[in-house]
Amino acid sequence: MFARIIWKLAVWALPVGLLTLALLFRTPLCFKVRYLLLYLICQAAIWAAPRALARIDQARGILPRLVCTARAILLLAAVSLAVGQEADYQWLRWRVLHTPAEQLAPAGARLVVGYRDFDELKALVSRDAVAGVFITARNVRHRTADQVRRDLAELQQIRRQRGMPPLLVTADQEGGAVSRLSPPLPTPAPLSSLAAAGDEARVRAYAAQKARWLRHLGVTANLGPVVDLGLDLPRSPGVDLHSAINERAISDNPERVARVAEEYSRTLWRHGVRPTLKHFPGLGRVAEDTHLYEARLDLAPEQLERSDWLPFRQVSAAVPAMIMLGHVKLTRVDPRYPVSSSRRVIQGLLRQQWGFAGTLITDDFCMIPAWRGMGGIGPSVLRALRAGVDLVLISADEQQIYPVLDTLLAAQRDGRLPSVPTRLAALDVK
Repeated sequence: MFARIIWKLAVWALPVGLLTLALLFRTPLCFKVRYLLLYLICQAAIWAAPRALARIDQARGILPRLVCTARAILLLAAVSLAVGQEADYQWLRWRVLHTPAEQLAPAGARLVVGYRDFDELKALVSRDAVAGVFITARNVRHRTADQVRRDLAELQQIRRQRGMPPLLVTADQEGGAVSRLSPPLPTPAPLSSLAAAGDEARVRAYAAQKARWLRHLGVTANLGPVVDLGLDLPRSPGVDLHSAINERAISDNPERVARVAEEYSRTLWRHGVRPTLKHFPGLGRVAEDTHLYEARLDLAPEQLERSDWLPFRQVSAAVPAMIMLGHVKLTRVDPRYPVSSSRRVIQGLLRQQWGFAGTLITDDFCMIPAWRGMGGIGPSVLRALRAGVDLVLISADEQQIYPVLDTLLAAQRDGRLPSVPTRLAALDVK
């Protein structure tokens, strides 16, 4: 009896589960298993749908027949939806890649993209569809530094031939656990190991060595230092697979963080690598992993100015660093939108109150809180640009570049895409 109940539940769970997966498989949530999911959805539906259809004829009575019909419809809907979404994506990709470069350039000038397929990345670069590249572990694994350097040099050569500014080549080479280019580069120690008073000379030597490594590859901007405070606060009971701020932070003391980050950032800049202060508004007090969960920072700006924001303000005033915007909601300023797409935060707080005139780049827009419940990734990126963001990072799921570009091209035709800020013309570091 128990086994029969379990079987009946499984019979109904299968079509509902397949339909759910079909709805999700084109979102960034499923980027690692996207084509495995498509295969499983199709195979399961092919196996189950004929049996479900056969049961319609075998059913006795109107209600059992309706139930069996509903099951068959769900199974067919799942496979139709999955295949339809994939076909739509392939058509959209083709359409974007065949759009004239002069139309793509204003939209692409705001995007920094990760990649898996180098030839596809070259196609985007050759059509002026991106302003920058994010290079990470998947791009350097089992490769030498010289091989990586040749790839990046080839991309820059394409830009020169097209008369375009150099690509902004970015990487997460923080030090310690987050050293995405190691190997082939040596693994640098975490900055926290140099946070003791009197370590300024060691910080400068550390940063100079790292800058030389990065410039040898062709990286022009490091997505660091992390200036979030390493506060020992209760963490969320949810999974934290990525943030781990306590392990990445320089210190729990804002003055010490500012001192180390300023020396580090100034040295990177002097050696030709643009630093990036992250992750505004600070993740030290955020319990959730913002790759996966919505997070809210419910503190008064006055309190944050004296603590979490001190490193951002001090270092950005001393060094031409970018600031990376996280996907946290700063509820006392804007309870509706994450910082990365909040006009109140970007224009009202950072530009007007702080007077920050540098470049604002977002954290990866493939992270769930950036797009979930906001109309999808394309409309979310457009909202961020209209709010005043300069550059949007799309790295974990590089296929999202196509729906984003499609959205931005439509906005460009309608006059809703903001013009490219003049400060982006000076992003290259000599």
